[in-house]
Amino acid sequence: MAPITSPLKVHFRRDRSITQFMLENVCNTDPGKVICEDTLSNKRLTYGGVREDAFRVAESLRRVYGLQPGDVVSIISRSCVDYILATHAVWAAGATVSTINHSNTAKDIAFAIGIVKPKIIIVDAAVKKKVDDAVQRDRSRVSIMTLLSRVPGHALFPDDLLLQSGARISPEAYVLDGQDAHKCCGAIVLSSGTTGLPKAVMLSHYNLTAICEMLRLHDRDNWRGDMREVFFPVSTYG
Repeated sequence: MAPITSPLKVHFRRDRSITQFMLENVCNTDPGKVICEDTLSNKRLTYGGVREDAFRVAESLRRVYGLQPGDVVSIISRSCVDYILATHAVWAAGATVSTINHSNTAKDIAFAIGIVKPKIIIVDAAVKKKVDDAVQRDRSRVSIMTLLSRVPGHALFPDDLLLQSGARISPEAYVLDGQDAHKCCGAIVLSSGTTGLPKAVMLSHYNLTAICEMLRLHDRDNWRGDMREVFFPVSTYG
């Protein structure tokens, strides 16, 4: 397959995190603009809301769960508004997001957990049993909280992390001014494993901001601040 190239040159900072990029609001999006909604929880999230709630949740993750830069949080869930919030909260806390396919088997999830070694797992309640089996297989010591519905004995994300109003993460957790964003891992995604075992791919904050900048500047009609993401999950995996 031949590579597709563009003559457009994009110049941008090399010392900022994806959280800083979100705060810059490059499209001047109204804080009250709904940017995503889903049919699972019937929730909506605004541009201003995702920033405010992410900072509050990030503070809880740091203070209550001891999350630190370099730690990994795995998210295993169907597409929903709270998935997006969880991602931005982890980034705001200075940690790394790991996405694991919720439709994987317990064996595959255990393999993924063994690779990324998360400190916290945020899991869709509908697939928690598989994650419990996976954690037992990997013998990991990890904190687990659920999405979308409450499971006894576990915190519900984000409800139980938004209890302290006004608490916000310190900017030092996510500001990369003067640092090399190439060397700061923002996300870990896993390959499908069609040619063998899944491989973990690390994406730096530079990668993440570069993707956003290039897509936005290359095709402004398709990547705009007035767009809205709508999730329509149609199946549940037990």
